[in-house]
Amino acid sequence: MAEDKDRDQIFGYLEKRFGIDKSFFKGYILLKRKRSWNLLKNDKALVSACSLKAGKVGIRAFRKIGAYIKPTTRMIQLFGSYATKAKMSVDITDLIRLQRGEPLKTDLNLEMGYVILTLGRGNVLGLGFFSDGMIRSQISRRDLRDSILRSPVNL
Repeated sequence: MAEDKDRDQIFGYLEKRFGIDKSFFKGYILLKRKRSWNLLKNDKALVSACSLKAGKVGIRAFRKIGAYIKPTTRMIQLFGSYATKAKMSVDITDLIRLQRGEPLKTDLNLEMGYVILTLGRGNVLGLGFFSDGMIRSQISRRDLRDSILRSPVNL
C-alpha cells in the first residue's frame, strides 16, 4: 500500500490541477510500485483475496515522469468527467490533428502541465500536455481510436 504522503501527493495533485476532490478517493486503495501507482476499489471481497498471489491488481493509475505525476489514459477516462478545471473540448478537426501528432494552439490560462481532452459533450478521450500555448496529445493512437469508437458522439 502507498503511504499517506503518496495519497496526499497524488490526490492533492488531482484536486489542485483538475478540481477532482480528493475525498472522492476515500474508498480506494493506492498501491505504489517503483515510479507508478495502481488504484483499486476497497471492497470487503479483498480480504478473502489476500491469500492469492497476484502480480498486479487494480488499474495502473499514475506514473512519475520527470517532475510530473501523469495520470494514465484509463484513469482519466474513468474519473476525468469529475474534473472541474484543466479540461479542453476538441472537435473532430482538432482530433484528427492530434492523431497526426500535430499540436493545437490554445489560449488556456493554465500553468504548464496535463490537460484533460474531451470530445463533444464531455466524452473524455485522455490527456494532452499544455506548454507554451500548445497542447500535445498524450494519448496513444490505439487509445484514441478506442475512445472514439466508445464515444456516443455522432461523428
